[in-house]
Amino acid sequence: MAEGAPLLREYAGKTCIEGSNPSVSANQNVKPPQRKLRGFSHFGADLSHAGMSQENFPLVRGDVAYIGRMYTPKHFDLPDLSHARLMIQEHPLATLMLIDPTHGLSATPVPMIWGAPSDATAGEGWWLEGHLARANPHVAALMSGQLDQVLVQFNGPGAYISPSHYDTPLSVPTWNYLTLQVHGPVQVIDDEAGKDALLKRLIATQEPDYAAQWRGLPPDFQHKLLGAIVGFRIPVTRWTMKAKLSQNRNAAERARILQHQEHHGSLEEQILARWVRELEPR
Repeated sequence: MAEGAPLLREYAGKTCIEGSNPSVSANQNVKPPQRKLRGFSHFGADLSHAGMSQENFPLVRGDVAYIGRMYTPKHFDLPDLSHARLMIQEHPLATLMLIDPTHGLSATPVPMIWGAPSDATAGEGWWLEGHLARANPHVAALMSGQLDQVLVQFNGPGAYISPSHYDTPLSVPTWNYLTLQVHGPVQVIDDEAGKDALLKRLIATQEPDYAAQWRGLPPDFQHKLLGAIVGFRIPVTRWTMKAKLSQNRNAAERARILQHQEHHGSLEEQILARWVRELEPR
Protein backbone atom coordinates (compact mmCIF):
# COMPACT_ATOMS: atom_id res chain seq x y z
CA MET A 1 0.00 0.00 0.00
CA ALA A 2 3.04 2.28 0.10
CA GLU A 3 2.44 3.48 -3.45
CA GLY A 4 -1.34 3.77 -3.14
CA ALA A 5 -1.53 5.52 0.21
CA PRO A 6 -0.85 9.09 -0.91
CA LEU A 7 -3.01 8.97 -4.02
CA LEU A 8 -6.06 10.71 -2.63
CA ARG A 9 -4.08 13.58 -1.20
CA GLU A 10 -2.04 13.85 -4.39
CA TYR A 11 -5.17 14.15 -6.50
CA ALA A 12 -6.62 16.55 -3.98
CA GLY A 13 -3.67 18.88 -4.50
CA LYS A 14 -5.20 20.41 -7.61
CA THR A 15 -6.71 23.83 -7.21
CA CYS A 16 -10.34 24.74 -7.52
CA ILE A 17 -11.46 28.00 -9.05
CA GLU A 18 -13.71 30.52 -7.40
CA GLY A 19 -14.99 33.77 -8.80
CA SER A 20 -18.32 35.43 -9.33
CA ASN A 21 -17.68 36.50 -12.93
CA PRO A 22 -17.26 34.13 -15.91
CA SER A 23 -14.56 36.45 -17.24
CA VAL A 24 -12.35 36.17 -14.14
CA SER A 25 -8.77 35.53 -15.20
CA ALA A 26 -6.91 32.37 -14.27
CA ASN A 27 -4.86 34.02 -11.53
CA GLN A 28 -7.77 35.61 -9.69
CA ASN A 29 -9.87 34.19 -6.88
CA VAL A 30 -8.01 30.88 -6.85
CA LYS A 31 -8.33 28.93 -3.62
CA PRO A 32 -6.90 25.54 -2.68
CA PRO A 33 -9.39 22.66 -2.47
CA GLN A 34 -11.08 21.76 0.76
CA ARG A 35 -9.08 18.64 1.56
CA LYS A 36 -10.41 17.77 4.97
CA LEU A 37 -12.85 14.89 4.81
CA ARG A 38 -15.07 14.67 7.83
CA GLY A 39 -16.50 11.25 8.56
CA PHE A 40 -20.20 10.64 8.53
CA SER A 41 -22.00 9.20 11.52
CA HIS A 42 -23.09 5.90 10.00
CA PHE A 43 -19.60 4.84 8.91
CA GLY A 44 -18.24 3.68 12.24
CA ALA A 45 -21.40 1.96 13.40
CA ASP A 46 -21.05 -1.73 14.17
CA LEU A 47 -24.06 -2.94 12.21
CA SER A 48 -24.48 -6.49 11.02
CA HIS A 49 -26.14 -6.85 7.64
CA ALA A 50 -28.79 -9.16 9.02
CA GLY A 51 -29.37 -7.10 12.15
CA MET A 52 -29.96 -3.67 10.63
CA SER A 53 -33.02 -2.16 12.22
CA GLN A 54 -35.81 -0.58 10.21
CA GLU A 55 -35.82 2.27 12.72
CA ASN A 56 -32.18 3.27 12.21
CA PHE A 57 -31.69 2.38 8.55
CA PRO A 58 -35.07 2.03 6.86
CA LEU A 59 -34.67 1.03 3.22
CA VAL A 60 -38.13 2.35 2.41
CA ARG A 61 -39.55 5.54 0.93
CA GLY A 62 -39.01 7.45 4.15
CA ASP A 63 -35.28 6.87 3.81
CA VAL A 64 -34.74 8.60 0.45
CA ALA A 65 -36.18 11.43 -1.58
CA TYR A 66 -37.41 9.72 -4.74
CA ILE A 67 -38.27 12.73 -6.88
CA GLY A 68 -35.39 13.22 -9.29
CA ARG A 69 -32.85 11.82 -6.85
CA MET A 70 -30.85 8.63 -7.13
CA TYR A 71 -31.62 5.92 -4.63
CA THR A 72 -29.47 6.73 -1.60
CA PRO A 73 -30.11 5.02 1.75
CA LYS A 74 -29.14 7.29 4.63
CA HIS A 75 -26.06 5.31 5.57
CA PHE A 76 -24.65 5.80 2.05
CA ASP A 77 -25.40 9.53 1.86
CA LEU A 78 -22.54 12.07 1.95
CA PRO A 79 -24.15 15.48 2.54
CA ASP A 80 -20.94 17.43 3.14
CA LEU A 81 -20.23 19.69 0.16
CA SER A 82 -16.47 19.38 0.66
CA HIS A 83 -16.73 15.70 -0.31
CA ALA A 84 -18.60 16.56 -3.51
CA ARG A 85 -16.06 19.19 -4.50
CA LEU A 86 -13.15 16.87 -3.79
CA MET A 87 -14.82 14.22 -5.95
CA ILE A 88 -15.08 16.70 -8.84
CA GLN A 89 -11.44 17.68 -8.46
CA GLU A 90 -10.27 14.06 -8.45
CA HIS A 91 -12.64 12.79 -11.17
CA PRO A 92 -13.42 15.78 -13.40
CA LEU A 93 -14.62 13.78 -16.40
CA ALA A 94 -18.38 13.94 -16.00
CA THR A 95 -21.34 12.68 -17.99
CA LEU A 96 -23.70 15.48 -19.04
CA MET A 97 -27.24 14.16 -19.50
CA LEU A 98 -30.10 16.11 -21.05
CA ILE A 99 -33.35 15.76 -22.94
CA ASP A 100 -32.46 16.93 -26.44
CA PRO A 101 -35.54 18.49 -28.09
CA THR A 102 -34.58 16.73 -31.34
CA HIS A 103 -32.89 13.50 -30.31
CA GLY A 104 -34.40 12.75 -26.90
CA LEU A 105 -32.39 11.50 -23.94
CA SER A 106 -28.70 12.16 -24.63
CA ALA A 107 -25.42 11.93 -22.76
CA THR A 108 -21.93 13.17 -23.48
CA PRO A 109 -18.64 12.95 -21.54
CA VAL A 110 -17.12 16.33 -20.69
CA PRO A 111 -14.54 17.43 -18.10
CA MET A 112 -15.86 20.02 -15.66
CA ILE A 113 -14.66 22.11 -12.75
CA TRP A 114 -16.61 23.70 -9.92
CA GLY A 115 -16.63 27.31 -8.83
CA ALA A 116 -18.39 29.59 -6.38
CA PRO A 117 -18.55 33.33 -5.64
CA SER A 118 -15.67 34.32 -3.40
CA ASP A 119 -18.12 36.00 -0.99
CA ALA A 120 -20.63 33.14 -0.88
CA THR A 121 -21.43 31.31 2.32
CA ALA A 122 -20.61 27.60 2.38
CA GLY A 123 -22.74 25.63 -0.05
CA GLU A 124 -24.45 28.62 -1.68
CA GLY A 125 -24.28 29.72 -5.28
CA TRP A 126 -21.82 27.17 -6.62
CA TRP A 127 -21.68 25.94 -10.19
CA LEU A 128 -20.11 23.55 -12.67
CA GLU A 129 -18.58 24.67 -15.96
CA GLY A 130 -16.95 23.22 -19.02
CA HIS A 131 -17.11 23.36 -22.80
CA LEU A 132 -18.12 21.26 -25.79
CA ALA A 133 -16.99 21.19 -29.41
CA ARG A 134 -19.31 23.37 -31.46
CA ALA A 135 -19.73 20.41 -33.82
CA ASN A 136 -21.27 18.35 -30.99
CA PRO A 137 -25.02 17.97 -31.72
CA HIS A 138 -25.77 18.51 -28.02
CA VAL A 139 -24.63 22.13 -28.35
CA ALA A 140 -27.82 22.88 -30.27
CA ALA A 141 -29.82 21.53 -27.34
CA LEU A 142 -27.88 23.67 -24.86
CA MET A 143 -28.53 26.76 -26.98
CA SER A 144 -32.16 25.95 -27.79
CA GLY A 145 -33.62 27.59 -24.69
CA GLN A 146 -35.87 24.54 -24.33
CA LEU A 147 -33.90 22.78 -21.61
CA ASP A 148 -35.25 22.99 -18.08
CA GLN A 149 -32.50 21.23 -16.11
CA VAL A 150 -29.64 18.92 -16.93
CA LEU A 151 -28.14 16.09 -14.90
CA VAL A 152 -24.38 15.74 -14.45
CA GLN A 153 -22.83 12.59 -13.01
CA PHE A 154 -19.29 12.16 -11.69
CA ASN A 155 -18.15 8.60 -11.04
CA GLY A 156 -15.43 8.00 -8.47
CA PRO A 157 -13.58 4.79 -7.62
CA GLY A 158 -15.47 1.50 -7.48
CA ALA A 159 -14.62 -2.14 -6.82
CA TYR A 160 -16.07 -5.64 -6.64
CA ILE A 161 -16.65 -6.92 -3.10
CA SER A 162 -16.33 -10.68 -2.69
CA PRO A 163 -18.65 -12.47 -0.25
CA SER A 164 -15.54 -14.31 0.99
CA HIS A 165 -15.01 -11.34 3.32
CA TYR A 166 -18.33 -11.92 5.10
CA ASP A 167 -19.04 -14.00 8.21
CA THR A 168 -21.66 -16.24 6.66
CA PRO A 169 -21.59 -18.29 3.44
CA LEU A 170 -25.19 -17.16 2.87
CA SER A 171 -23.89 -14.01 1.20
CA VAL A 172 -23.61 -12.63 -2.29
CA PRO A 173 -21.15 -10.30 -4.06
CA THR A 174 -21.72 -6.57 -4.35
CA TRP A 175 -20.01 -3.47 -5.75
CA ASN A 176 -18.76 -0.54 -3.67
CA TYR A 177 -18.44 2.88 -5.25
CA LEU A 178 -18.66 6.64 -4.95
CA THR A 179 -20.80 8.72 -7.28
CA LEU A 180 -22.10 12.27 -7.45
CA GLN A 181 -25.16 13.62 -9.27
CA VAL A 182 -25.70 17.33 -9.82
CA HIS A 183 -28.79 19.09 -11.22
CA GLY A 184 -29.15 22.59 -12.61
CA PRO A 185 -30.04 24.79 -15.60
CA VAL A 186 -27.54 25.67 -18.31
CA GLN A 187 -26.06 29.08 -19.04
CA VAL A 188 -24.27 29.21 -22.40
CA ILE A 189 -20.92 31.03 -22.63
CA ASP A 190 -20.24 31.82 -26.28
CA ASP A 191 -18.49 35.18 -26.31
CA GLU A 192 -14.77 35.03 -26.99
CA ALA A 193 -13.69 36.74 -23.76
CA GLY A 194 -15.90 34.49 -21.65
CA LYS A 195 -14.59 31.34 -23.31
CA ASP A 196 -11.00 32.49 -22.98
CA ALA A 197 -11.50 33.05 -19.25
CA LEU A 198 -13.21 29.65 -18.95
CA LEU A 199 -10.30 27.88 -20.62
CA LYS A 200 -7.85 29.67 -18.33
CA ARG A 201 -9.79 28.43 -15.29
CA LEU A 202 -9.74 24.88 -16.69
CA ILE A 203 -6.00 25.15 -17.37
CA ALA A 204 -5.40 26.42 -13.83
CA THR A 205 -6.90 23.23 -12.37
CA GLN A 206 -5.08 20.77 -14.62
CA GLU A 207 -1.80 22.27 -15.84
CA PRO A 208 -1.11 25.78 -14.51
CA ASP A 209 2.28 25.87 -16.24
CA TYR A 210 0.52 25.70 -19.63
CA ALA A 211 -1.20 29.06 -19.03
CA ALA A 212 1.79 31.03 -20.31
CA GLN A 213 1.94 28.94 -23.49
CA TRP A 214 -1.78 29.49 -24.10
CA ARG A 215 -1.40 33.24 -23.68
CA GLY A 216 1.55 33.19 -26.09
CA LEU A 217 -0.31 31.50 -28.96
CA PRO A 218 -0.91 33.69 -32.05
CA PRO A 219 -4.19 35.68 -31.70
CA ASP A 220 -5.63 34.30 -34.95
CA PHE A 221 -4.94 30.74 -33.77
CA GLN A 222 -6.63 31.43 -30.42
CA HIS A 223 -9.56 33.02 -32.22
CA LYS A 224 -9.98 29.92 -34.38
CA LEU A 225 -9.85 27.55 -31.41
CA LEU A 226 -12.27 29.62 -29.32
CA GLY A 227 -14.71 29.71 -32.22
CA ALA A 228 -14.71 25.91 -32.35
CA ILE A 229 -16.06 25.50 -28.79
CA VAL A 230 -19.09 26.55 -26.79
CA GLY A 231 -18.74 27.00 -23.04
CA PHE A 232 -21.40 26.51 -20.41
CA ARG A 233 -22.07 27.02 -16.74
CA ILE A 234 -24.53 24.99 -14.64
CA PRO A 235 -25.69 26.76 -11.46
CA VAL A 236 -26.30 23.93 -9.00
CA THR A 237 -29.86 23.65 -7.73
CA ARG A 238 -29.45 20.29 -5.98
CA TRP A 239 -26.95 17.47 -5.67
CA THR A 240 -26.56 14.02 -4.14
CA MET A 241 -23.36 12.18 -3.32
CA LYS A 242 -23.47 8.48 -2.56
CA ALA A 243 -20.65 6.49 -0.96
CA LYS A 244 -21.48 2.79 -0.86
CA LEU A 245 -18.57 1.51 1.25
CA SER A 246 -20.00 -1.50 3.15
CA GLN A 247 -21.39 0.67 5.96
CA ASN A 248 -24.19 -1.90 6.25
CA ARG A 249 -21.74 -4.68 7.22
CA ASN A 250 -20.32 -5.35 10.66
CA ALA A 251 -16.94 -4.04 11.80
CA ALA A 252 -15.04 -7.31 11.29
CA GLU A 253 -16.32 -7.70 7.74
CA ARG A 254 -15.47 -4.10 6.89
CA ALA A 255 -11.96 -4.60 8.29
CA ARG A 256 -11.38 -7.65 6.08
CA ILE A 257 -12.59 -5.79 3.00
CA LEU A 258 -10.34 -2.85 3.78
CA GLN A 259 -7.30 -5.04 4.44
CA HIS A 260 -7.78 -6.79 1.10
CA GLN A 261 -8.12 -3.50 -0.78
CA GLU A 262 -5.11 -1.89 0.85
CA HIS A 263 -2.71 -4.83 0.63
CA HIS A 264 -3.91 -6.91 -2.33
CA GLY A 265 -6.20 -4.62 -4.29
CA SER A 266 -5.86 -2.93 -7.64
CA LEU A 267 -5.08 0.77 -7.93
CA GLU A 268 -8.82 1.45 -8.07
CA GLU A 269 -9.38 -0.56 -4.88
CA GLN A 270 -6.57 1.29 -3.12
CA ILE A 271 -8.10 4.67 -4.00
CA LEU A 272 -11.46 3.42 -2.72
CA ALA A 273 -9.76 2.26 0.49
CA ARG A 274 -8.25 5.70 0.96
CA TRP A 275 -11.74 7.20 0.93
CA VAL A 276 -12.76 4.66 3.57
CA ARG A 277 -9.83 5.68 5.77
CA GLU A 278 -10.49 9.38 5.29
CA LEU A 279 -14.17 9.02 6.17
CA GLU A 280 -13.58 7.07 9.36
CA PRO A 281 -14.58 9.13 12.44
CA ARG A 282 -11.63 10.99 13.93
